[in-house]
Amino acid sequence: MLASKLIKEIDEVLTGIPWYGSQVVKIIEQVDQKWIHEKKGGPHSIADILLHMIAWTEETNERLKGKVASDPARVDWPDPREHSWVELIGLFMLSNDHLKNTIVKMDDKLLSEQVNDNRKVDFVESENYIGLIRGIIQHNIYHSAQIALLNKQTI
Repeated sequence: MLASKLIKEIDEVLTGIPWYGSQVVKIIEQVDQKWIHEKKGGPHSIADILLHMIAWTEETNERLKGKVASDPARVDWPDPREHSWVELIGLFMLSNDHLKNTIVKMDDKLLSEQVNDNRKVDFVESENYIGLIRGIIQHNIYHSAQIALLNKQTI
């Protein structure tokens, strides 16, 4: 029951009609590909940001499967230059499909359990898997707004 609600929240942000504005997929599909590697007024390009979003979606999925929390396998800010923009969009969609496929297999009890996190940090990323999932949703909203702003700067 809760899993389906969380998947609905993910879908709302990615392809639905979120209350804040454009859905994430629409934002990334509107990017002018000739500017994806340009760093306009900041340390990261549009492609950097999208691959960062992919990396953390993949890390979230691994944590939901029981992996001890750590940095993503791709690293926090992987180099996107080996991927085309179309490939990055595909990886983003695939990482979210994998995430939703993992969530759908989780019952309410498991979703309420603590994330396996042994790190000593000054903040708690999430106390349970529900918080972790909502965190990646917020992460994607935040970074899609950055992409939207950077894309407008390149037009």
